[in-house]
Amino acid sequence: VAQIFMVLSAHICGTYSGKYGRKGIFLVGFFSVPVRCLILTGLLIVRGDNNASFWLNCLILSTQILDGVGAGVFGTMYILVTSDIAKGTGRFSMSLGLTTAAASIGGTVSGYLGEALAEDLGY
Repeated sequence: VAQIFMVLSAHICGTYSGKYGRKGIFLVGFFSVPVRCLILTGLLIVRGDNNASFWLNCLILSTQILDGVGAGVFGTMYILVTSDIAKGTGRFSMSLGLTTAAASIGGTVSGYLGEALAEDLGY
């Protein structure tokens, strides 16, 4: 489900980013993440109720949809914004490589720090 919505949102971003601008579309991606987190929090509440299987399935499906929307928006806008920044310099590939490396290093370091904090705090 998430992959279908990722492809759809990436197509929409690519089509309409030049017409409506990048900021509004980026905001859709930014707001999809906290809404998804709130829904995941709601899953903890609904999970304990045995009669709520329909609502539980709806909440799970909505988190998958929002995950796909966020991934499609960020994946597409990341390339477009990097292209805008490097426009006319002939350094698009280098800029894309540097930003991808920075994101990968950040993901690795944050996982390590999270694990270290969890161990130190006794989780």
